[in-house]
Amino acid sequence: MAIREKIITIEADGEDKGKRFRIRRMNAIDGDRWGCHCIKALVEAGKNIHGLNPEDGLAGVAAMGIELLNNMARDQMDDLNDRLMECVKFLPNDKDDSIEMDWKHAGNTGQFTDLKTPGVIRSEAFSLHVDFFKGAQPLFYRLFTMLLMGSSDPAPDTATSQSE
Repeated sequence: MAIREKIITIEADGEDKGKRFRIRRMNAIDGDRWGCHCIKALVEAGKNIHGLNPEDGLAGVAAMGIELLNNMARDQMDDLNDRLMECVKFLPNDKDDSIEMDWKHAGNTGQFTDLKTPGVIRSEAFSLHVDFFKGAQPLFYRLFTMLLMGSSDPAPDTATSQSE
């Protein structure tokens, strides 16, 4: 099975309208490592995230959302952002998607200039890495609730089985 990817076209009016980017999800090992580093950076920044720890990987990152990057030290945030954006390629040729330019190189050489574009693409890259957790959220809701509450008791509306 191929690694999931998507092509994003900037739709908003502005300098970059119509520009295209390919975002390719990290492989499972790199993605999990990135997720663990995100949680670890928050813990080191002194953020108390009850029920989450560095071993939670991408599941923990998905639970926090992209805002987690704003809650860590600047150098760690920049490093983790850079790692996330390594998954992004600028597609300069509308007729040939095989022609790609690294995100950082494209930005540094003026291939895109609208100040909103990096935020749009960063949000899309983040979503590509964690959205599959959101689809499973109902399955994990009670587990996360119990973790956050620090209780192993079932939620009041949870069916339980009894052996006779």
